Amino acid sequence: MQSKIEQKYNNLFEKYLLEKPLEAKKVNLIIKKSIQDFLAEAKNPAIYCYGGHTKMLMADFIYELKPIKYIIDNYTTSSDNTGYKFIKDDEIEDQKIDSVIISSFKFRKEIKQGLREKHPEVRLLDLYDEFESNGIFLNADYYYYNHPYHHYHTINLLQRKIRQGKKCNEQMWVELITHYLHIKDFRTAGSKAEQLYRLTDKQCYQELRTDIGQLYEEELKIAESFDISNVIMFCFDGLRRRDLYGTKMPHILQCLKKDSFVFQNAYSCSTSTYESLVPAYSGNMDLRTCYFEKNYVDIDDCSFAQEVIRRGDHLYIYGDMDHFIEAQEIIYSNQFQTVTEKIWNMLIDGEGEKRSLFYLHELYESHFTFSNPYTEDEIKTEGTAMLFDYLPQKGGKLRADYKKQHEDSLRYLDDVVTPFFEKLKCKMVVFADHGNLILDKNTEIQDVNDLDFTCSAEWTEIPLLIRNSKMGVGVSNKIISLIEMPEIIKSLLEGRDYNVPNREYIKIVRSELYNPDFRFLYSSLGKETYLNAFEAFVFADGYKLIIFSNGEVELYNNEETRVLGREDLVKELVLKVKTDITVCDLFA
Repeated sequence: MQSKIEQKYNNLFEKYLLEKPLEAKKVNLIIKKSIQDFLAEAKNPAIYCYGGHTKMLMADFIYELKPIKYIIDNYTTSSDNTGYKFIKDDEIEDQKIDSVIISSFKFRKEIKQGLREKHPEVRLLDLYDEFESNGIFLNADYYYYNHPYHHYHTINLLQRKIRQGKKCNEQMWVELITHYLHIKDFRTAGSKAEQLYRLTDKQCYQELRTDIGQLYEEELKIAESFDISNVIMFCFDGLRRRDLYGTKMPHILQCLKKDSFVFQNAYSCSTSTYESLVPAYSGNMDLRTCYFEKNYVDIDDCSFAQEVIRRGDHLYIYGDMDHFIEAQEIIYSNQFQTVTEKIWNMLIDGEGEKRSLFYLHELYESHFTFSNPYTEDEIKTEGTAMLFDYLPQKGGKLRADYKKQHEDSLRYLDDVVTPFFEKLKCKMVVFADHGNLILDKNTEIQDVNDLDFTCSAEWTEIPLLIRNSKMGVGVSNKIISLIEMPEIIKSLLEGRDYNVPNREYIKIVRSELYNPDFRFLYSSLGKETYLNAFEAFVFADGYKLIIFSNGEVELYNNEETRVLGREDLVKELVLKVKTDITVCDLFA
């Protein structure tokens, strides 16, 4: 049953004859399950086509597509362009390809027919056939249906066209407002409706502005009434410590500092989402257990999730298609969403809830490619890692001014998230899973620092703030890791103080890099050592000791400069962390 505010939202589209948003949740679930089931039976799989459709799939379902090493594309002439092995139709048999995912909407029928005629023994997966067998008939690529990339790209395009136009294009303005309504950004939608009213002097747009404003006020009232016994985990994916604690997000910082405990020396468990959060939520950083092979934690290994379920309370996870913690009792969003959509859903779900845990994982705005509506130049909305721009296939240089795009995205987050943080009075932990490598637009890959290929401050220094009346307001300079997250969350659930441990060092772990593109780039730069798994030990006094799986050891100082010729210091530090080394046996 729809709540009153949901009804008001839906009524906006009917009252003003606006295009309604489409439900994409089922589509996403079908893609995820279809790929998982298909690749589970594949020995040597490939994906067909290397266009925009494949790039979106790889961004959205990077973990599910991990087994893919081959790309079939008759128009790509060289495998040197990327770390993947590129082959043509007539090489399928020679490479012993047994399973092919068809990654195209426009040409899928032709591709399918050709493969069946030439290679009838090869298993095929056509995602759009899977949709149709489930009663879903799409007339365009799947990501055109309520995907954040599509929304932000369209908003960017419309705003650029409006700025370039000499006259007011009323239809274009209405389309822009509609897209803001689709992503539940009522703050900006109302502002755009007010602008349109001033340009046209049409009363209907003033009424639209009023209706949107009322909807936004009601949403904020729900946030204000959010029960104080609830707990919110708010993760900004890829947010660096200096992004929040510096000058880029002043309103969020000021809001949180009024009633939160701020950790000035917090670190991630790793340099990517899954490898950081799986240990953070389970407490396991032992590489010998191969925890990194999964992108989620079983509830049996997650003490704070167990506590929620044990109490008979609810756990909601807004993580796009990622679950992070796996259990039948957990309520998942299972759809790709912007930050404003996730906040809206959390507030709707939270009406009347008490003692529940809400985990909101913001992704698209703070993580590369930093999609947002504030950037005035053309934005890039696809991609998983900035370093991949240096692949010959992508031109061998950065495709956009990502630094500017990143700053614009932080401004946007600061504007749209702060009003809710100001209204919410419940217990909360605000953090990041890892940092980001932000490069100037003219940076050559040869100029990237060695430590940026492993675990520099850019990747590992994160914000961490706890809003808990039992802790009060304060600042801690103690070194702390996300590995403490289970105890932090349990202290919030139980309504008690969290005692910050005194540690001499924390550990950062990364498994061996499997991605073919990373392997190609690192190898081409002569940095094969950095492909290995490693454990980095960050000491409270600033030293960073890195131990690789091949037995190599590197030491860096406070300025992240390689320390050479200090074998005595290296030995001393290695002995201090001896019991925590799992990446190799240095003492064999």
